[in-house]
Amino acid sequence: MKKWIFTLLFVSFIVVGCSQEDNDIDIEQLEAEYEELLEKIEEKELEYEQLVEEVEQLRQELEEPGGDSEPNDESDPNGDNGENGQEEEPAEEPVEGIDGSITLDQGYYIIGADLPSGSYLAQADGAEGLLSIRGPDGTTKYENIVSNEGVSIELEQGDTFEIEVSTTLTVE
Repeated sequence: MKKWIFTLLFVSFIVVGCSQEDNDIDIEQLEAEYEELLEKIEEKELEYEQLVEEVEQLRQELEEPGGDSEPNDESDPNGDNGENGQEEEPAEEPVEGIDGSITLDQGYYIIGADLPSGSYLAQADGAEGLLSIRGPDGTTKYENIVSNEGVSIELEQGDTFEIEVSTTLTVE
């Protein structure tokens, strides 16, 4: 019986010793992976900082009086170049109504350059159509169908406002 106990203890020590070596290897591997992840995080932080600087530079260019506030010919501000691959043209100038409302043709507008920022009631002048608001970074802030009943919207400096149908904006 003592032989069995001694054998069992010996086998247990070997198993524990081997598993300790495996744990050491696992820890070393995990530490190496952790270091790689830290390096990737640093790279992404640097990329993020560069993108933030670019966005700030573009915002300053938009806000400069007499600056190039017209969309360039290379791409439209929301980055999709239209549904059929053709570039979209900026819409015609807004027409102000007697009551202070603004009538807009189908197209896209840059807030601060083409339209003043503010809170508006947007109403379609006939058929319903899609209304989209994108932030300066191109992310969609609001997207909905506009009808003659109207929807309340908030337009902020640097946003892009796009409509598929003639729409009247009334200051709220």
